[in-house]
Amino acid sequence: MTQTVAQYVEGWFHRFLYQPEDSIAIKALEELSPDAIININGDSLTAQAFIDFIQIQFRGTQHGAFVSSTDLAFSPLDPEGRTGVISQQSRYTTTSKSDGSVVASKATTIVKVEDVGGKRVVTALWEVAIPE
Repeated sequence: MTQTVAQYVEGWFHRFLYQPEDSIAIKALEELSPDAIININGDSLTAQAFIDFIQIQFRGTQHGAFVSSTDLAFSPLDPEGRTGVISQQSRYTTTSKSDGSVVASKATTIVKVEDVGGKRVVTALWEVAIPE
């Protein structure tokens, strides 16, 4: 059975944020369209700037750990619901690689998933993330 958009997006975040293998994270970030629309806490980023941020500033300085995720709303773009726009709220912690300090945070995301050449691709990502 094909993953729902919610399952796909949650898995995508897990692969590049929370699991420890850099090679898996890099592969997951290839599912981001090169011309994706990205906005994090009001700052617009290119896809490459987002990838650099994840690899250098997020994964390079801390370990992320998933806590929970709730689907808030879903709007399908195709009759089967294989593509669409989903909003989710997630909770996670980050642990600093330098001093071991832990920060609990929550984020609300809106992610657009489209079919490009028969593959699911993230074409837009909006996120508001704050410490709890």
